[in-house]
Amino acid sequence: MMRTDKERKKRCSRCSLPSNFRNITFDKQGVCNFCRNHDKYINKFRRFSLAEKKFLEQVKANKGKYQYDCAVGLSGGKDSTYVLYKLVRDYNLRVLAITFDNNFLNDTAKDYIDIVVNELRVDHVVLSYEEGLHYRLYREAAIKLGWPCIACSFFAIALEHKYCFDHRIPFFVHGRARNQMLRELSKYSHDTYLPYYGLNYRSFKIEEHLEAIRSGRRSFDRLMKMLIKDEQEIEEFKQRYLVDPSELERQQFVPQFIAYFLMQDYDEPEIIDFMGKQVLQKEDKELKEYHHYDCLAHPAFMYIYKQAFGWSLLELEIAFDVRDGKISREHALELIENEKEVQEITEESFDLVCSKMNITRDELLDGLRVARRNIKMYEYLMKIKNFFKIRPFKYI
Repeated sequence: MMRTDKERKKRCSRCSLPSNFRNITFDKQGVCNFCRNHDKYINKFRRFSLAEKKFLEQVKANKGKYQYDCAVGLSGGKDSTYVLYKLVRDYNLRVLAITFDNNFLNDTAKDYIDIVVNELRVDHVVLSYEEGLHYRLYREAAIKLGWPCIACSFFAIALEHKYCFDHRIPFFVHGRARNQMLRELSKYSHDTYLPYYGLNYRSFKIEEHLEAIRSGRRSFDRLMKMLIKDEQEIEEFKQRYLVDPSELERQQFVPQFIAYFLMQDYDEPEIIDFMGKQVLQKEDKELKEYHHYDCLAHPAFMYIYKQAFGWSLLELEIAFDVRDGKISREHALELIENEKEVQEITEESFDLVCSKMNITRDELLDGLRVARRNIKMYEYLMKIKNFFKIRPFKYI
């Protein structure tokens, strides 16, 4: 698919974000507001030793009280696998590995999970939603929001958090890369987990964590209303799959949401090298296409996102890496131009997604008109009314 004139028209002179990106503005030098926000706030997220210190304080306070010291989300991808190894081998913690089965995990990811779990001898559980329900959530997220992945990422965290609460696990550690966590430092950010990241730098206070959870829950409730039509079904969903914040308060137990890569800078070449030599015993060249190999739906979902929003989700991560000095702007533009899966339909992935979501390809692509209209309205509400009401830097 050829890029449109609008996409070619202008990009940030520093990070490469396009002029059709949501709520973007440029100064006289052609630098976007997201770059300016990055410069304003990013040093607050580079306090690696402080984040580790606060984590270890809480580990010491909780160690031995419960069956597990912490839980780690394990997708079979390089980042989550790396984090699991570090917590077991370097921090000597008793860890439960939790895999969220998004119903699109491929055999390679499952094999890697088995390798890691057996090597580290950790306990492992697999969580999932009812298959039919989850495929329906994907379909509604694609057609209404143009963002099917949100029915995986947001809903996975909610389910994993509930499991930690039900089984008294004091920490849930995740391996989101820094370019995923901090790609959009803005009050208009779509990332409802920004409030949690600041808490990684503070001593634990249950009231602050409860406030962050309530903020995230309000956003999650709005998302559910967009994806689930029936009010009774929403209530049943909440009771079955979500933690009630009032119950957290009543029991005075809140599993903390810990971002590992706020404790250590993210170095992708180092992680790939670690995976190849320490985990899989493969050469680096075999791991070059490691990004999201674990999800069979990823190519189709990325294409859907691009068609709905007009830019690739990966462009946010690429732009962050430029701002953070990881790559050059020239390299970023090459990566964007060569991102084939957002420019051309990947037949196998698209056919699989359509069959599971019980929708034809034409119906799905036609339905994206609804998503584009909703996206424009949503952006307007966030910009004019500060609809999200996120205060991501309150606790920093």
